[in-house]
Amino acid sequence: MRHFDSLRARLYRHPYWVVKYMNGLTISERQLDWALLPLDGRKTVRLYCPNGQAAELGSDVDASYRLFQFKVGRIMGGERSTLAHVIGLITDQTTGDCTYAAWDCMAQRLITGEDNVLDMQYHQTGKLSGDVLGFRVASKGVDY
Repeated sequence: MRHFDSLRARLYRHPYWVVKYMNGLTISERQLDWALLPLDGRKTVRLYCPNGQAAELGSDVDASYRLFQFKVGRIMGGERSTLAHVIGLITDQTTGDCTYAAWDCMAQRLITGEDNVLDMQYHQTGKLSGDVLGFRVASKGVDY
């Protein structure tokens, strides 16, 4: 199926994600909105890019409440545009540290890095919402 997913991203010229669960189930962006995905049992998230590249975050360990995705966009002159499509994996649920992979729509390339969901520097995003994106981070005794 991964070959088909890669081909789809190239044909439609849009990146998209696929989540794999511990039980082998896979759900793609084309099937269900991120906010409606089951939170428990998430294993990996993969971002397929229009240039044929793909990035996968996660492993064989349960990544429930640690995977996220979002898009960075802007509105100029009444027109909407997507600047980046980002997937991430929280590596420390106490501090909010994470790794991410992003399709930069302007540069047409895949970017990877490390950041923090409590103050995301990539595209000056700021604090991400765990309630919306489906992750949990405990910092200073407060769950986000």
